[in-house]
Amino acid sequence: MNRRSTPSGLVLVLMLVGLLSFVKDAGAQGGNASSVLSAHSREILRGRNIVLTVNCNDCHTAGYAQGSGKVPENMWLLGDDRNGFSTPRGVIYAPNLRAVVAKLTESQWAQLARNLKKRPPMPQHTLSAMSEGDLKALYWFIKSLGPVGAKPRP
Repeated sequence: MNRRSTPSGLVLVLMLVGLLSFVKDAGAQGGNASSVLSAHSREILRGRNIVLTVNCNDCHTAGYAQGSGKVPENMWLLGDDRNGFSTPRGVIYAPNLRAVVAKLTESQWAQLARNLKKRPPMPQHTLSAMSEGDLKALYWFIKSLGPVGAKPRP
């Protein structure tokens, strides 16, 4: 047995345990998460990793950056109406991505992400540089979180 594979295996097991607890929690709340997870579990894991790596939560999750990432996952990507970004054009608030994705198909999401023309601080170049697989993974991870929260700001 190769000893170097053990930490990677442990990470995979921990991620799967997290997914299983999500399915259990969503099922207890009457959600249909198990069908989404069964068809898209790899994309969901990949999307979660992208959200963490690209720092989507810093803006799109209230209190995430200020609390050093100590926000429960069920509160991720709900937008932030409290902490706006002051720009010469006015204050900009990060939208609720879960509410946005809830209304879109996978292809509509990819088209929106590719053609996004937002104002700073949104790094639209990050989305436009993503592969189709990355955008698909983001979509399914956000979708797996559920359409919770208020309507997105215009």
